[in-house]
Parts: sequence; C-alpha cells; structure tokens
Amino acid sequence: MGGAAAVCEMLLQSRRGELRLLPALPKAWSNGRVENFRAQDGVTVSCSWTEGKLESCTLLANEDISLRILSGELDMTVDLKARVPYDLLKGASKNSPHGESTESFPPELCSEIVTKILRRG
Repeated sequence: MGGAAAVCEMLLQSRRGELRLLPALPKAWSNGRVENFRAQDGVTVSCSWTEGKLESCTLLANEDISLRILSGELDMTVDLKARVPYDLLKGASKNSPHGESTESFPPELCSEIVTKILRRG
C-alpha cells in the first residue's frame, strides 16, 4: 500500500485548501493521465499532461469550496461549486449537454463495481 501512496503523492499532493498537481513527476512519465484521483476537501481530480506540463485538468468538488492550485508556474485560486465539473485550464465550469451538472463515481465505488464484474467473468 505504501508504494501506491508514494506514486499518488508524486502526481497529486493534497492539503486542506490546496492542491499541488504533478509536484514530483518522474522524467520517465513525461506524458500521461490520471482519472478520478480523490484529494482532500472532497475534490476529485482528473488530468493529463504532455512533456511534464498539464494539458487538461478537471476538478469536481462535493461542496462549494475555494482552493489554491499549484503546478509548475501555475499558482491560482479557484472557486468550485458543488458537483459542477471545473475545467482548470479554461477556467470554466463544464455542464452536460442537457444543462445538468455531471458527476464521477468515488474511487471506492468504481473499485467495487470492477471487482463484481470480474467475479462474474
């Protein structure tokens, strides 16, 4: 479990009111993506990067919250609305085509669903 936690910390560091994206990205992982990483403050993070720089990043909060975001030279504060995806690099909330906010599943639920599917195999 410690190894997985270390890998997560290399990609996302989360403290109350603050997120650090790609704080210790190894050179071997210069391109990649993560989906539905759970940060503190009830925020889910999905992002992709190319050559070590963020290409996209979506934040989804369980409740209204203000967060400081740091990544490379990026240092900004964003105000997130509950259950409304926020496109960090575009600085806008994203809505579904029907005008309703979209949600992602908590990682625990995703893991449970995958386990059930594999057991049915």
